[in-house]
Amino acid sequence: MKWRYVDTGTSTGAWNMAADEAIMRHCAAGLVPPTLRFYRWSPATLTLGYFQRAERDVDFDACRRQGIDVVRRLTGGRAVLHDHELTYSIIMAKANCPLPESVTESYRILSRGLAEGFRILNLPVAMTRPAPRAGKLGSSGACFDALSAWELAADGKKIVGSAQARRYDALVQHGSILNDLEAD
Repeated sequence: MKWRYVDTGTSTGAWNMAADEAIMRHCAAGLVPPTLRFYRWSPATLTLGYFQRAERDVDFDACRRQGIDVVRRLTGGRAVLHDHELTYSIIMAKANCPLPESVTESYRILSRGLAEGFRILNLPVAMTRPAPRAGKLGSSGACFDALSAWELAADGKKIVGSAQARRYDALVQHGSILNDLEAD
């Protein structure tokens, strides 16, 4: 299977989420091959999971004061502040998808690929498989506050937050690879 690699550089949150959706639609239509895309964000952007309740988890006034954009993404999960990190997306048509139908199993396979990339760079990571319901490490709406099945961690701390969705007869898994985290 031939893949396309795209580095779209730095863009706004709205542009980045629209690009993932456009690539999904074009993959599903057979207009572009499966795509691995890397990107960054400017300004800093808080992305909310597809089903996340914004009114419960987001202080919109604080985001405005700090110049942080807020957008919703196609995938589920918790909120991610995209600032000092690299974001990836893996997008392919369902018709050509060699991954299992199970989101959890396909997530595991893609996480193994990410772990192998870290290994090649001599960066030690571990892929977690927390016990059911015992793996959640926090109750906030923040992605990096919790470890879920098949997450990548270093020294027990989550370093890659990923989420997956299947829409438009295509699959997208995207995630953040932390370079730095300013908790404040």
